[in-house]
Amino acid sequence: MSTAALRVKFPTTWPGWHIPEFVLYEANPSSPSVSSSNGSSCADSDESDIGGQPLIIVSVDEETSTDYGSDSPVFSATMKGNWSKPRDGIISSSAERRIVLKFAMREDLVPDLVEEAAMYDASLRSLQGRVIPKCYGLYEGQGEEGQLIACLILERWGECVDRPFWMLAVDLRLRILDQLHDIHRCGYWHNDFAERNVLLSKPVGDGCDTNDAILDVRIIDLSEIMPHTCELVKGVQGFSEEWSPTPTYSDNDGKKVDWRVGKPAPDVDDFGCGLLWKVWDECVEICRALPP
Repeated sequence: MSTAALRVKFPTTWPGWHIPEFVLYEANPSSPSVSSSNGSSCADSDESDIGGQPLIIVSVDEETSTDYGSDSPVFSATMKGNWSKPRDGIISSSAERRIVLKFAMREDLVPDLVEEAAMYDASLRSLQGRVIPKCYGLYEGQGEEGQLIACLILERWGECVDRPFWMLAVDLRLRILDQLHDIHRCGYWHNDFAERNVLLSKPVGDGCDTNDAILDVRIIDLSEIMPHTCELVKGVQGFSEEWSPTPTYSDNDGKKVDWRVGKPAPDVDDFGCGLLWKVWDECVEICRALPP
């Protein structure tokens, strides 16, 4: 399989932005290397390859809510290209697809982005497209001043939760907990769990209507993720018998954790995991009544 080249084309209308494009090259998250190609060296034409490498052409959206002048901007973009990489879910096609570009524009920020890419590419690969967005690879090259930069390409999926968790329908909150618990089962704690890092397949309706229950969920931003040994996922012993005698676990067979909605809140020791208990009790607030 040929290593792909990524051509990122930026809008020309952003005040203070003077970079027309970057050309980056596919990197292995486990052993990234400095690209020898300058980020502004691509020709103006939309070639199908560069030096025999398949070329992915990406156009960044002109309208953006991000600070494009920051050292770690996140852009929405459209990707097109005629290439194939089935391992990461990209099939050979000239069709466009919506993506997110997460950049590290300073060399000292690149290692953190590499670690996040490794989470998608290895540790949490089985959760892609189900709990976390699909990842289309890590790319690196040289910035405007010759520094090493990197770009993580992710699936553009859904919209961020736009209200406090407790204002969502209970079934939707349970779905979010199930997704977070699946990350736990892989041996990791998200470590930055908040509404801004939870995506819904569509915006929720006003007043927490019951249709919220059918929405799909993705957890995003793995930049702060950390290893975590969770007592809750070791077995049913994680719960006290009086609180939840027969909990089941979220898995491909469709089973779910019994989060005991409406029951008295357990002690943190009985719950089995202090981190999940804090989310359950303080953030998602399963026992809190819905607003009228």
